[in-house]
Amino acid sequence: MQTIGIFIFFGVIGMAFWLLIFLISFLPYVATLLILDKVNPPLAEKLAIWK
Repeated sequence: MQTIGIFIFFGVIGMAFWLLIFLISFLPYVATLLILDKVNPPLAEKLAIWK
């Protein structure tokens, strides 16, 4: 029973770690697009592939 608890613990920690890595890599992209949208909307539209 203790082994299952350890696996669940490491599973939750692992998922939290990868979620954090995803957010760290995704948020600068969104921030850059928001800033570009204010400064140069046509360029932001081209980079984001908005239609």
